[in-house]
Amino acid sequence: MNLVKLIFFGGVLFQLSGCGSSETKSESYTYQFDLNGCETGQHQFSALKQMCEALKDDELNKFCALSLRENHYNSNNCVSLTGQF
Repeated sequence: MNLVKLIFFGGVLFQLSGCGSSETKSESYTYQFDLNGCETGQHQFSALKQMCEALKDDELNKFCALSLRENHYNSNNCVSLTGQF
């Protein structure tokens, strides 16, 4: 009987210990490009979709590094989130 209580108590402790609990992950997406002295500036986002939209924004990126932005867009599979570059 004591063994059954011990196993039950161990199971309760295992559940309460947070084992397998979902931790909140904070992801960050950042880019900064410089092509021939023309710099986009550094941009940071909390969601991939936000970064994808920003990569397409010429004004935000000071009309710089279009080819690098497009490559980064494609390598992050942004097409599935925001359409063609």
